[in-house]
Amino acid sequence: MVKKSFKRWISGATVAGMMFSMLMPMAAQADETQISAVDYSKLPKLMITELVPDTANISSSDAYEFIEVYNNTNKTLDFKDYNLVYRYPGTSTVWGAYQNGNPNGSMKIPAQSSIVLWVMNTDKGINLNLQASDFNQNFHTNLQENVNLFRVDGGGGMHNSSPRDLVIQEKDGTDISVASYQNDDQTKPEKGIFYRFPADGTKNMVMYGSGADTNAAAATPGTIDPTQVPPVPLYFSDPPVIGHTPVAQADQKNDLILQAQIANTEQNETVSASVYYQLASQTSYESVPMTVTGSNQYQAVISKDKLTESQLNYYIQANDGFSTVRSNVYNVNVTLDQSDYSKVPPLMVTEVVPDSTNVGSADGYEFIEVYNNTDQPVNFKDYKVVYRYTDSGPDADVPWPADKEDMIIPSKGTLVFWIINNQNGNSTAADFNANYGTNLVEGTNLVRVHSDGMANASNRGLVIATNTGVEISTAYYINGDSKANKGILYKYPTDGGKTMIKYSSTVAAATPGSVDQVQVPPQTVKVTPDTLKPTLNDLTKESTLDQALDLEIIGEAKDETSLKTVALYYKTEKQSQYNKRYLKESFADTLYHYMVYSPELIGNSYMDYYFTASDGTNETVTQTKRVQIQGGSDHSSLRLNVKDGDVVSQTKALKGTGEGVSPDSLKLAIDGNELTQSTYHAVEHDAFFAFEVMGVNYYFKNGITQGQEILSIFQDPINSYKTLSIPLKAERLKEGSNAFQIRAGSKASPFDDRLEENKDNFEVKNVRLVFADGTVVYDAKYSDPNKVIKIGDSSGLSPVIDFNFVIPSTQLASKAYDWNTTSVSDGNHQVTVSNTSGGTITSNVLVDNTAPVVQPSIEEGKMYRGSFTIDATVTDALAGVDKVEALLDDQPVTLPMATSSAQLPGGAHVFNVKATDKVGNVKEVTVHFEVPNEAPDMPVLITPSQGASNVDPNASLSVKVSDPMNDDLKVTFNQGFKYDASTQGTFTGYRGAADTEPPKQEKPASEAAMTPEDYSKISNVDGNYLTDDAVEKFPYQRFEVALDPAIQSTDEVVIDWKGKSLEGRKVSLYAWSPSKLEWVALKTVIAGSEDFELKANVQAGDYANNAKIQVMVQDEIAITQNQAADTDYDFSFVWMSDTQYYSKSYPYIYQKMVKWIADHKEDNKIKYVIHTGDIVDNADQEYQWIEADKDMKVLETAGIPYGVLAGNHDVGHQDNDYSYYDKWFGDWRFKDQPTYGESYDNNRGHYDLVSSNGNDFIMVYMGWGYGDKEIDWINEVLKKYPNRKAILNFHEFMLVSNNRAPMAEKVFERVIKPNKNVIAALSGHYHDAELKVDPIDDNNDGIPDRNVYQMLADYQGAPEGGLGYMRLMQFDLAHGKINMKTYSPHLDDYNYYDPSEYPGKDEFSLDLNLDAVTKRVATDYIGVNVYTNKTIGSVATVKSGENASVTWPNLAQNTTYQWYAVAEDAYGGLRQSDIWRFTTGTSTTDPSDSDSGSGSSSPSTPVDTKVTSTDGKLTLPLGSTGEVSYENAVTVTIPADASMKELKLTIEKLNETKDLLKNNEVLASPIYELLKNFTENFNKPVTLTFTFDPASLKGGQKAAVFYFDEANKLWVQVEGGKVNGNRISVEVNHFTKYAVMAVGSAVVDPTTPAVTLNDIKGHWAESNILELVKAGSINGYEDGTFKPENRITRAEFVSIIVKYLKLNEQGSSNKFADAANHWAKNAIATAAAQGIITGYTDTTFGPDDFITREQMAEIMVRAAHLDKMAGNTSFTDNAAISDWAQVAVATLTSKGFMNGYEDGTLKPQGLTTRAEASTLILRVLKK
Repeated sequence: MVKKSFKRWISGATVAGMMFSMLMPMAAQADETQISAVDYSKLPKLMITELVPDTANISSSDAYEFIEVYNNTNKTLDFKDYNLVYRYPGTSTVWGAYQNGNPNGSMKIPAQSSIVLWVMNTDKGINLNLQASDFNQNFHTNLQENVNLFRVDGGGGMHNSSPRDLVIQEKDGTDISVASYQNDDQTKPEKGIFYRFPADGTKNMVMYGSGADTNAAAATPGTIDPTQVPPVPLYFSDPPVIGHTPVAQADQKNDLILQAQIANTEQNETVSASVYYQLASQTSYESVPMTVTGSNQYQAVISKDKLTESQLNYYIQANDGFSTVRSNVYNVNVTLDQSDYSKVPPLMVTEVVPDSTNVGSADGYEFIEVYNNTDQPVNFKDYKVVYRYTDSGPDADVPWPADKEDMIIPSKGTLVFWIINNQNGNSTAADFNANYGTNLVEGTNLVRVHSDGMANASNRGLVIATNTGVEISTAYYINGDSKANKGILYKYPTDGGKTMIKYSSTVAAATPGSVDQVQVPPQTVKVTPDTLKPTLNDLTKESTLDQALDLEIIGEAKDETSLKTVALYYKTEKQSQYNKRYLKESFADTLYHYMVYSPELIGNSYMDYYFTASDGTNETVTQTKRVQIQGGSDHSSLRLNVKDGDVVSQTKALKGTGEGVSPDSLKLAIDGNELTQSTYHAVEHDAFFAFEVMGVNYYFKNGITQGQEILSIFQDPINSYKTLSIPLKAERLKEGSNAFQIRAGSKASPFDDRLEENKDNFEVKNVRLVFADGTVVYDAKYSDPNKVIKIGDSSGLSPVIDFNFVIPSTQLASKAYDWNTTSVSDGNHQVTVSNTSGGTITSNVLVDNTAPVVQPSIEEGKMYRGSFTIDATVTDALAGVDKVEALLDDQPVTLPMATSSAQLPGGAHVFNVKATDKVGNVKEVTVHFEVPNEAPDMPVLITPSQGASNVDPNASLSVKVSDPMNDDLKVTFNQGFKYDASTQGTFTGYRGAADTEPPKQEKPASEAAMTPEDYSKISNVDGNYLTDDAVEKFPYQRFEVALDPAIQSTDEVVIDWKGKSLEGRKVSLYAWSPSKLEWVALKTVIAGSEDFELKANVQAGDYANNAKIQVMVQDEIAITQNQAADTDYDFSFVWMSDTQYYSKSYPYIYQKMVKWIADHKEDNKIKYVIHTGDIVDNADQEYQWIEADKDMKVLETAGIPYGVLAGNHDVGHQDNDYSYYDKWFGDWRFKDQPTYGESYDNNRGHYDLVSSNGNDFIMVYMGWGYGDKEIDWINEVLKKYPNRKAILNFHEFMLVSNNRAPMAEKVFERVIKPNKNVIAALSGHYHDAELKVDPIDDNNDGIPDRNVYQMLADYQGAPEGGLGYMRLMQFDLAHGKINMKTYSPHLDDYNYYDPSEYPGKDEFSLDLNLDAVTKRVATDYIGVNVYTNKTIGSVATVKSGENASVTWPNLAQNTTYQWYAVAEDAYGGLRQSDIWRFTTGTSTTDPSDSDSGSGSSSPSTPVDTKVTSTDGKLTLPLGSTGEVSYENAVTVTIPADASMKELKLTIEKLNETKDLLKNNEVLASPIYELLKNFTENFNKPVTLTFTFDPASLKGGQKAAVFYFDEANKLWVQVEGGKVNGNRISVEVNHFTKYAVMAVGSAVVDPTTPAVTLNDIKGHWAESNILELVKAGSINGYEDGTFKPENRITRAEFVSIIVKYLKLNEQGSSNKFADAANHWAKNAIATAAAQGIITGYTDTTFGPDDFITREQMAEIMVRAAHLDKMAGNTSFTDNAAISDWAQVAVATLTSKGFMNGYEDGTLKPQGLTTRAEASTLILRVLKK
């Protein structure tokens, strides 16, 4: 019911007070306080106010029973729009109107008035002819029929003495009000049972008077006491208005689509609508719901398979929760396909009666009628009737074999299957015929089927199938179709299908054996004569088989028409008759399989079998095949259970057996000594406990036990009888009784004795012991192998059955003795058995009670140095070695293990070896050894001192080295680089707070560059911290390091951060990965009270981008949500679960749920949604995934983050098939969601990071079928985020008993207890709502430190799959509580469970610390050290404690250098120094004068002179300046230290240039190629000066230098050329081909090549690209391509804009330090001067960074000078748009300049392509 506004409720309460004061004299018993507190808006709109179940009789039956119904609204209601239901346990029957004479069956009830429903006893017909005057006379009333007195079809009427409910329902089955009575005392003749309205707002009317009262009141039909009804009615709004254009014509080939416009004046009311339709032959209407397709637009689809007749009637009905309106009835003419009667099923179910006159306590005459729709007689022996549980699927089908198989059905004749149960077995055909007035003949057209019968009040199906399982026809009925002795009638399908069309139920009297013309087609199916027999092949592989194995028999059968029967006949050696089994075709391989289980084979020497196959006319029989069965019992005259060579140990049971002799006649001896004491009779061989079982359900741990020992668990589903056999060791079977149990288990254990836990229900039969010789023994109580034994915890069942087996003496044939072998010596011993008639046999055995010998390769107490191998030699003299296990320092290792003293930590080690021999003897050896600390001491700097200046350019480097073992050391000196706050320029810092952990961007917006004061705080480890704190947003410090060009990609980079945070916070060190485009965590520490270090080693090439490395330190981060200030709660989460039935059958409920969440995102402060699984019901049904996908996208569109997991229904239960779930809800769907953390196995598990109002949460999800590996992953995740409040989400966790499931117990012990941040675990799966609170003592002080709230909430057991109930988790920070509420958007109703009856079940509060948390990053020092592989020199041997020195020669003057030393001993120990720095001066010494050990491999450094050449060739020493020219046409000037290598340079003029000039380029000079001896770029700019020909310049053309881009095969202009006369100079950092060219309008500019772009034809941006190319703003490539999907950099994007706008360039003066020498520096400077760009900071622009979509938006708004527009955009990833870009994105999208993607996202941090850039620039800038 839709709730009215608060204002209306207040108005109602005011009126209530006024009216109640007037009613008080008539309501003396009313409690004024109670009444005034009633919320009248919650009361039922229709109420039952009086019942009379017992009245004056006619023919011994009540004649005047009635129900009084009151209209509790302000509008007239029509009772025909509602149901009256008569209910008792297990049965609900709708009592429809009877002979209503009003138009359309109207039964109007005026506002605040009543009508009386007179119950017609239609079963006996005793009061059908009475008149209204009779009724009035009986009760002294004056009611008028069809005005306020109406008749209803009440069957047999109301029961007088048993509990019953009378219920008023909506047409969809939803209860409105319920009136109940309990016993005979309350039902007295002509005495009313009176009810008052339910003041508690429930549906249950309150009985206040009945026949049980001392002065019982007479019935008063039509008269209401004012105290019975509310003083204030429900106030209805205007009813909906239906607008509809009728559809007059339809085609059976297509679905019939009906559309309507349904207007409703009350916007807060939800209107539901349905189409009701009826075929001409149908007596009742069917309905299909209408779905909302737009504003007031509704649509319904009647499936084409329903259009089976030429005439269809329909009307539309709408309900707003108060009023129901309907349209006129419209007629549709249906064009039918020309019927192909040959496609109608040959056998059809034409009538079913599930409810009949009783015999005893059960239906006595249920039947199924089958019609032969062929032109030939059909022998039903090839077919069977199957009873189907429609809600359980075909796996639950039950074949119903008839007493007689060989039954002939004549053409157009019928065969009636009479259901025989445990009550009517003695009934005769004459009884059956008498009940129905028929004349059927048993054995001819009537046959018996033994079964419990058909359900009267459930959905079921009847199937006619061949014996091979092929369905011929199916007929279905639903609850409400059955009525005693009334036929459910079916007609033939007209769509070529197999499903019969139900056209009548509960109306027509049953007619078994006869059909109506409408039921059958006018033409029968013509049977073509068939003379060909089926082909039949035996494909069974085995011809011999061990008796302990199951035998699979396989046949292949084919027929040119169809196979009706494939049967297997088999018998074993000891069976006298063949067993017959019908076989079905396997879906897997189209063959026919049957498993003969080992218990049938044991003790037999062979089994014979053959196949038969029938096509209904012809039959094929295979030859009999024999399978030899091996492994049977030994029948030698004397036998021992030990053989020659057997190895025995400990206690061994010896058995001697003689064939056919008593064990007492045997003599058993060891080493010649007869055993006369302690012998006993024993079973010789192992046996089997076997039984057939059916009905086993998922996940119940059913068991076979002996006492308290579990022998076997069976928990996989078993839907048809299957044989289970459990091996039993002979030692288990003793003389006398042997008890074994079959137990129905819970989900936890077969021994679960908790009363609240559900156990499985299943049935078994043929429970037996099978011995090795085939002997079968039964418990005397269960000796009938065909008797079904039901086991379980349902009423009347036992969850455990004991089976007691007495072992026959023939099986206790062995003489046995338990030999304690430890009492004799190891070695050979002799065991004999003998008797007087059989002689003696002997076995020689080995006794081995000695453990293996273990000889480790490691000596006890020894110190090992250098390389060595850890191993062990293991031998065993007698039994032999079985396995060897080794541990090193308690960790498993594989032997042999090669290692060294340098690889192992210095100090003591423990090596443990455990060896086991083949009879279980164990030897463990432990060895202690040690290795020294091989690592040398840290090298100590001698000279030059750290930071020294004026150092000789031939620098002497010296360190002191020492080794704890006094080993000689090799010392190597290498070049290094240290970057920290003391090296500003190459080391830059930024401060900020991001929205995610880590941030999504490389350079987050709104960060601030560090100041000189900031740098001073982080330059040294001095306790002076640079601190950033935050609560909502969370702090980080980012550092950008510009690497020296000399650094190689393989060089080691050590990042070292020192600082502190708040105790308990998690702080992480990150580096930006240019390949992954994300921040990668390198090191994490949980802060304590002291300072800590974050240190990580990486390779330069892994993280360098454009010679820069980005490093970040950050406290734990969360998604920021808006602060809420509501006093009730501050933010909320929504939790839904088990939506499978909504996806499958009730999509409108799913749609309402997600729409409500989206619509109430703001007012309910919804930050996040949880879904705990079972998204769909059937994983292989795509339509269910499509519905769920559509519905969950509503949340995505609304920008509400959510998480899901897979339930058992999503993955095929125990199949654990995640393929469907992966397709629809894999990690691809969530990875761009800002809260999404990390996926486990494609979203099988994942976690989300969610925060609001200073509280950080981690939501951890794990899907169905998890194990230890998944639990370990959950632990790893929680350890990464110890400061976040953790909520764990599973599908199964809590049971309905409020106990944990077995796997949940593991989670509780291994995850929840050790992780202090876990606050809750949520689950669904079971139909219930439970809360379990466990206090946990984290510090073991005896006082609980936290509560863990474990909750189950799954409402799918309610009607319509759960009625849309879901949980609201409302967080109240002020009071530290989570307020849990349960709400249904579908019903607009709180609490599925009545709070008065179930307090705290659906609404409760949880205590939790919700204080906001401060996050902190406090840096004391950070440095980035790069250890290169460039060796300066080395000293091979240095004594410990001595100095090592080398000379670094020929260094540049007045230049800073850095270096480090490595000390290494002969055993692999190695220690690397810190990086030291010095600066050279100007005075130089001869390096040859140095007497230090060198061996240096460093490059030579030039003398301080300029080297020149004029022949185009030059060799330039390291550190020197140089100049080389060629033909006075080109000059190259190289500054000192432009390279760290000797430079060899060559200038060549190219003569063959046609392949280089393909775009009409105009040369103003020759083309020159500049070559050098290495590939690296120069460290410093090199100046090129060219002479050009001014005459080649036309008009306003200018000269410009271009270089040839070898990769893209095009010429690129070098920016910043300076012209001096006929010479032009430029600065470059690399060599290639160069030339001077003319640029300007008179020629084709190389940036606008006149080429045909061959890769944009048909591209969506083709026209935009061509326009920009023609404008000279962007260019294509030499190969004729444009590469529209290539990414574009920030510099390239700005350059296009500057060119397109033709802005006057500002020269190379650039405020951005990182663009000072960039090719686009002029364009960047121009854009900055025009206010188009601002850069990341005042000094950084990031020209080579790829531009993002949001950056592009900001630049375009500035470039076009657009009026900015604030407002929210509708993209699903709005939350990912940076704050600074919100206005720009809104501006461009509102003007249509920028669009999102098909999935509804913008991808603001997504990178932009050349095509996208071209399009946007033209859209925005083109005027």
